[in-house]
Amino acid sequence: MNYLDSTISVFNSANSTAGKTDTLRNFLLKEDSRTEQTIKRIRENAGDKQRVSELKKSLPCATISGTFRQRRNSDLIQHSGLIAIDIDARENPLIEDWELLKEDLSGCPNILYAGISCSGKGLFAIIPITHADKHEQQFDALFKLFEESGISLDKSCRDITRLRFKSYDPKPYVNENAEPFNGVLRPQRKKQSKLPTSVNNSRIEALVSLIDRTKADITAEYGDWVRIGYAIATEYGEDGRKIFHQVSRNNLDYDEDQCDKQFTECLNGNREKVSINTLFQIAKQYGVTLN
Repeated sequence: MNYLDSTISVFNSANSTAGKTDTLRNFLLKEDSRTEQTIKRIRENAGDKQRVSELKKSLPCATISGTFRQRRNSDLIQHSGLIAIDIDARENPLIEDWELLKEDLSGCPNILYAGISCSGKGLFAIIPITHADKHEQQFDALFKLFEESGISLDKSCRDITRLRFKSYDPKPYVNENAEPFNGVLRPQRKKQSKLPTSVNNSRIEALVSLIDRTKADITAEYGDWVRIGYAIATEYGEDGRKIFHQVSRNNLDYDEDQCDKQFTECLNGNREKVSINTLFQIAKQYGVTLN
């Protein structure tokens, strides 16, 4: 099956309520000079967030994962067998060469398409999946797979109704023989709050102590801060609240009440897929490592 011929719903803009049926091939690859000009203006106005937002909303967009009567889960007509993922600069501050990342992704047999996002500072990819009825669990498996490679995906892509804005990349990566991804991350039962093993506890205490001594801020990026909260909540439960404050307070915008609120959200959220290793991985990105 050639997944580029999959049927999706396409909208004239983000504000359009009615979509039309088209193929993924046309949405991604059909030349559109008007869209190219809009994307050029988006990239030229990168420093003006309001202007960029206005221009972006005027772009054609599509629900890559299927066709819909209206853009909500209950109005899904047919799943396309595809998931679109976003790799954004904000959540991946260490990635600077997006063309190189696109080249790296070309080595993955599951990538159908990879191209530069409309901002010019990010990349999106489209992946065929084997279990359309397990869309969210398959996204979770992809999220974990990329996270283990040091890449953070935009979690909003877990939503089957997620809009994908049309972009322009003169040299996208296209593999019409892409292999469907079959990974499924099955939900686990919630674990009781627990203390970590003595070995893990020692490593965490040493890392937090190092952060205190060096006054290092490993929470400069909001996405990193949230993932750190989930990692600590997963490992410690309520007992990790103090540690989250210790790790967060080197940030210039640290607010005790806001930090408390965020940790409570992490406790109540789906934290099963975020291990304590995430804390060490993020710390390493900011140059904080144990001997």
